[in-house]
Amino acid sequence: LAEAGLTGIECWYGRYSNEEREGLAAIAKRYGLVATGGSDFHGSYKPALRVGSGRGDLDVPETALEDLASRRK
Repeated sequence: LAEAGLTGIECWYGRYSNEEREGLAAIAKRYGLVATGGSDFHGSYKPALRVGSGRGDLDVPETALEDLASRRK
């Protein structure tokens, strides 16, 4: 998929274990993808969540946004 234009994969998510996060980040690095994350916010469908404040210890680095922006065509 990276060869077909995939830019990134979600590596940080509140319900992923540390092992899952690390594994996905390794895959992103191996294929030159941006490691992204998500709070699982879906508007009124999930009212207990707000944009950028996911469950647990979710902490998506701001560099993810910078890396995505740098790849815009």
